[in-house]
Amino acid sequence: MDFEEVYGRYSKDVYQFSMSLCGSAATAEDITSETFLKAIKTCDTFEHRCSVKVWLCQIAKNTYYDYLRKHSKIVELPADVSATDMPSESNFELKLLDKAEALKIHKLLHRLDNPYKEVFSLRIFSKLCH
Repeated sequence: MDFEEVYGRYSKDVYQFSMSLCGSAATAEDITSETFLKAIKTCDTFEHRCSVKVWLCQIAKNTYYDYLRKHSKIVELPADVSATDMPSESNFELKLLDKAEALKIHKLLHRLDNPYKEVFSLRIFSKLCH
């Protein structure tokens, strides 16, 4: 696998996918870089069961999850946000319910067989497929 060619061909797609996950250009750049480093290290395990693009996006997704685990322990409020700006209990409950529903949907989608899971994920979450 010629990684210069792979990077040239898929780096924009991996970046866009990462951006759709995190919403931060700087974080998406970090995730994209880490994705290609991991891909180089593990290219011998690539089994060609999916396209290279899907494989790279899977690595990016896992890299993003690692990023979330590392950074989820510390939450700081921006300087311009006070405790009174925080959501009320009812808003907080609604957000928790939304997260619970999202988790249920995620679990259902995770049970889908490939290629349905990959197609759905790419089409809905990454906006790479049009």
